[in-house]
Amino acid sequence: VARARAGDEDADEEPKEMTPKERAEIKRKLYDEKVRAREEEFFARLRRQAAIEIEDDIPESLSEDMPDMHTRTVARVNGEPVFAVELLRELGESDPGDEEKRKEAIDRLILHKLLDQEALKRGYEREKDISKKIKKQREKLLIDLFKRMVILPMITVEEDEELQYYEANRDRYRKPDSVHLGVIHVKEEDRAKTIYNDLKNGADFSYLAELESIDPSGKKGGDLGWIMMDLLPDIVRYSVMGRKEGDLIGPLSFKNGYVIIQFKGYKKGDYLPFDKVKKEINRTIGRKKFKAKLKEYIQRLRETVPVEINHEEIKKLEGR
Repeated sequence: VARARAGDEDADEEPKEMTPKERAEIKRKLYDEKVRAREEEFFARLRRQAAIEIEDDIPESLSEDMPDMHTRTVARVNGEPVFAVELLRELGESDPGDEEKRKEAIDRLILHKLLDQEALKRGYEREKDISKKIKKQREKLLIDLFKRMVILPMITVEEDEELQYYEANRDRYRKPDSVHLGVIHVKEEDRAKTIYNDLKNGADFSYLAELESIDPSGKKGGDLGWIMMDLLPDIVRYSVMGRKEGDLIGPLSFKNGYVIIQFKGYKKGDYLPFDKVKKEINRTIGRKKFKAKLKEYIQRLRETVPVEINHEEIKKLEGR
């Protein structure tokens, strides 16, 4: 009876009052939701009022090396262009050929352009802190333009240079080394040790693999074929380094069990043909020439222009 009365008393208790901290947290969440809703409403209104055109022929493959990246438009917002190079940078690591990612990136760029236009319309650029940031961004754009319009046209890479670079750096352009392995995979460590000892005493690897291995390769006598070294799990790759044909390795703890590996062979990776790496070599040489030409141009300015040089701006030009 006493227990029942206690239960009745609990049932009649009023709900526990919120603490000031809990109340403040709820208030913050409600405020954030209202702010997000107002932002979405504001951005939607900007879009409705704007004249927005999106190009239909945007290339699926975008690259900084494309000659018209800085002039080709992907969209226009109230007549102001959004360039392909801006889209490429907005995509970051995303695949330019991914239509959904590309659409999202273009939408973000359009929103940025709308916000820029709205800020200018309201005169925000005259505020001290904002004007400094605008000036800094404008200087960066001018430096980028200088590099593209003045330095980049000076850079040419001949095929003879590409071939010479390829021959001098061939080891950079080869496939990974490969190994030929056999494997026996069992669940129990004791069983793996027994099999290993049997193999050391002359037992046939293929026969034991077919009989004992839980790996699908067991049906083929444990033969995994040739595998590129960089595709091997770390524990296997480190274990097979420096081995010679016929060596037994293990037992190694691996995937809910233990493996014994038979080393069957090793071969160095083939060289990649010149045509496969030509573009990469062209970019590598081009970047080196660009940096050298930019440094030379700036040095010439220092020697010939009779003015005081702002070294901070020079550092910006050099991309430091």
